[in-house]
Amino acid sequence: QDLTIAKGIVDKDTHQQLQAHAIRCSGCGAKVASSVLTEVLMQLPSPQHEDVLSHGRGPEDAAQIRITADRVLLQSVDQIRAFINDPWLFAKIATNHCLSDIYAMGAMPHSAMAIVGLPFASKKIATGQLHEIMQGCSEVLQQNDCALIGGHSAEAGELSFGLSVNGFSHPQKLLSKQGMREGDVLILCKPLGTGTLLAADMQRLAKGRWIEAALEQMLVSNKEAALCFQEFEASACTDITGFGLAGHLLEMMASGSNAVELKLNSLPIMEGARQTLNQNIFSSIHLENKRNEEAIVCQSDFKPSAEYNILFDPQTSGGLLASVDALSAAECVQELKRRGYPQACVIGTVLSNDKGVSSLIITES
Repeated sequence: QDLTIAKGIVDKDTHQQLQAHAIRCSGCGAKVASSVLTEVLMQLPSPQHEDVLSHGRGPEDAAQIRITADRVLLQSVDQIRAFINDPWLFAKIATNHCLSDIYAMGAMPHSAMAIVGLPFASKKIATGQLHEIMQGCSEVLQQNDCALIGGHSAEAGELSFGLSVNGFSHPQKLLSKQGMREGDVLILCKPLGTGTLLAADMQRLAKGRWIEAALEQMLVSNKEAALCFQEFEASACTDITGFGLAGHLLEMMASGSNAVELKLNSLPIMEGARQTLNQNIFSSIHLENKRNEEAIVCQSDFKPSAEYNILFDPQTSGGLLASVDALSAAECVQELKRRGYPQACVIGTVLSNDKGVSSLIITES
């Protein structure tokens, strides 16, 4: 889609910026930029409740509230705008996406409340859409042994769906974004590429088989990956969503005590994503995510490649990324493949870092 602007109205740079924003993505490509979130959140007052455990420990995937000495309540909330015209399928993907924050913490979801934005329509059409959405959500929640206990719905300009999810865990069994150890290896359980593929689909530049394969990946739950990483005593874990691999990996490195060597040629990439990235087809948030390249070492050697740009591609219902002891990494990858993640692989290594500043070192292999 082209944004037509008469010559002389704006300069060249402004025209390019407006053209880049002419089409806004859905899914996690529509996420608010991390720089915007950080700037606003820094201005808010800190919680004073002593039972709120997550405050002050760096970014985490779910809030933590102490119930007893041996029991912690985890809470997360997520909502995404529809990127396909099938409410049932969209709800299944969105539900898997919303549950991932709890899985990333090494816990199992207990219950959830739904958030539905329903476009205005006749009663018959609205009832049909809502039924399809909640049916898809209910099917995935049942598969994940999570109870639907309530929710909220409202008219909206576009179809959107989300969940507020609860989970419970022993505080010592939780996985955290922080905690990577020198010598650990990084394992990613699902391939990358949904952001660029969905952007290409909006522009009618994606092949049908690419989108079908991407949708199949988005339907894969992270439940078994979470259980596997727990069994192999992962030192840190997160899920890869709107801020892309680089953004979420840098959150794991927030303390500055570790550096990471990332092997670009080892990254699992969905079919078609290399082609769309090489055509400079990026999601709406891609350029904002790319601000994280300031932490990347030797970035100038890789900028033109699809493997480099995939680092900033936002993922909808993306996989879990975890750091695992190098001695058990091969066995962990094989177990992940056995549990339904055929493209699970080692993508990098955790190094020591005496600079106190996050440093992401990228190599070809």
